[in-house]
Amino acid sequence: MKFLQLAKEGKNNWWRYLLTIILTNPGISIGTIIGLLSIYILFDVTSLLFNLAGLHPPIGRFLQGFADLLSYNITSAFLMLLLFFCMVSIHRRDFKSVLTAHERIKWYRILKGFVVWFSMLLIFLIFSLPDPNLKFTFDGAVYPLLFIISLTIFFQAGFEEIFFRGYILQALNLFLKKPPLAVLISSIIFAIGHWGNQLTFVGNLNIFIDTFIFAIVVAVITVLEDGVETAIGIHTANNMFCALVVNDGTSSFYKPLPSLFTDFSIPPSPIEQLYYSILMNGILLAIIILPQKLNVLKKIALR
Repeated sequence: MKFLQLAKEGKNNWWRYLLTIILTNPGISIGTIIGLLSIYILFDVTSLLFNLAGLHPPIGRFLQGFADLLSYNITSAFLMLLLFFCMVSIHRRDFKSVLTAHERIKWYRILKGFVVWFSMLLIFLIFSLPDPNLKFTFDGAVYPLLFIISLTIFFQAGFEEIFFRGYILQALNLFLKKPPLAVLISSIIFAIGHWGNQLTFVGNLNIFIDTFIFAIVVAVITVLEDGVETAIGIHTANNMFCALVVNDGTSSFYKPLPSLFTDFSIPPSPIEQLYYSILMNGILLAIIILPQKLNVLKKIALR
């Protein structure tokens, strides 16, 4: 658990955490407001130009969806820079301390997390077909643009993992001195931040359950691996899958995207969602952690 102990470095007065959260949290913060306003002004101008010139109707049809996707991703990159500034200037800490406890960032773990989770989601999709609620919405004219924009998801997923599983998790453990409680509270905060993504109460409750279980699992992985690299890969895979492969047709947050499929399913019951989330995330945790534990046992046995 060396990663959690890195919060002891630098300056850790409560007001430093409060100021950093006010500036950089991915919900309502000064950084978020500035970033979103800038992006939406840009897209409003772009949309106006498209409408006036009558350019590329397919792109114009999905322009708002592209704006929703790109705006938060680019804003997240801006927030990451702000967090870097806060760590260095306010906390007097190395920014790397909220990424990893290792000497160097383990980039291969990002790829590992991405491949494992994206593959699991693809397998689940294959077993879900055919599903009458899963509509084929692929649009070849604009899908390449969606793919390019989706590459910026790395910034959004990366920032959220650094903020929640790095900065917030370390801060909670610093003050509470109980890692399990820090994991639990940070996961609740993360899940609350996703409330409102659906149109119905049940839909939002399901989102809360799913993101809460997801947050616990990636937090546990972060603690056991002493870094957020794998969590970043998993989170990036999750959001890219939702943008490129199966878009949520019942979301109240994102506008339509030309994904391969759009899911118009009625939300399952919260109990069904709980079972599904525990199963999928439990398998994920086992795939990521078990090989490492077995490798440790093997090394001990060979001594």
